[in-house]
Amino acid sequence: MVAELKTGEVLTIDVETARRLLEEVIRHINDREKLREFGMRIPGRECIHCSSDCEFRLEREGRTNPVRSLPRILDNIEVVVEKILLEIAREVEGRRIEEAYE
Repeated sequence: MVAELKTGEVLTIDVETARRLLEEVIRHINDREKLREFGMRIPGRECIHCSSDCEFRLEREGRTNPVRSLPRILDNIEVVVEKILLEIAREVEGRRIEEAYE
């Protein structure tokens, strides 16, 4: 299952799709590491804390501390957990029905 905390959406995906998504994430992480080895940077959230004055510099938004951002990030967690539990219940019930017809 893939859960989007901000929207509360939960998507059930098959194992092959999950494998492909994870492989892509791993490729992106490896690509970032290779670029860092060559001294190149990919601007991201860490740029907020950087003191250099470059084109990638991000302005502080007041939400830079991850601990302070946690309540906002987890604001929708109850909805997400409920949807995950509903998906699991549907999956279990679907398997029970399949087993009854076998």
